[in-house]
Amino acid sequence: RFVLSRGELVIQEGDVHTNPGHGEFVAREPHGAVNRALSTWKEVVAPRKVERSGIPAGV
Repeated sequence: RFVLSRGELVIQEGDVHTNPGHGEFVAREPHGAVNRALSTWKEVVAPRKVERSGIPAGV
């Protein structure tokens, strides 16, 4: 995986390739609204077992 920022390669295979002063740190609260929404979406679309009755076993 890699990350491009302003047209430059900044992260490649987990290694950071930047110069001091490139970019700005943006402080954010952990587990923000986007993360909660993604977790909810994953629960909604997760596969679920289908209960069936009246079907003989082995058919």
